[in-house]
Amino acid sequence: LSQFLRLCVPDAEFRKLLDALTYSNAAEVEQKLKQLFMEIPGTPQCGNSAKFALRMTRGPTNACINFHCDGGYATGTVQIALNDQMEYSGGRLCFFINDQLLMLDRPAGSAC
Repeated sequence: LSQFLRLCVPDAEFRKLLDALTYSNAAEVEQKLKQLFMEIPGTPQCGNSAKFALRMTRGPTNACINFHCDGGYATGTVQIALNDQMEYSGGRLCFFINDQLLMLDRPAGSAC
């Protein structure tokens, strides 16, 4: 049985989640993530434009997210790997740029 979850989380709830995960300074983590988001070329440079969304897929599944461009709702995307890629099979983050397929290494805690 495969499961897929996508949830947009308001800032205050995101900080509560970080607090529950025993991060020492949830507000600092939130600000750092927003700063990383604003470093993406073309993203709005105001602090309230970033949104936090959690996405999880639990397998086994033969499904994938097809190559796509995020809609007008997303001017930039930052992904943070919660698990090391050695802990699961599949689920690789791929980009198709200039006629080349690129796959990123994503150790736990990395942002891309």
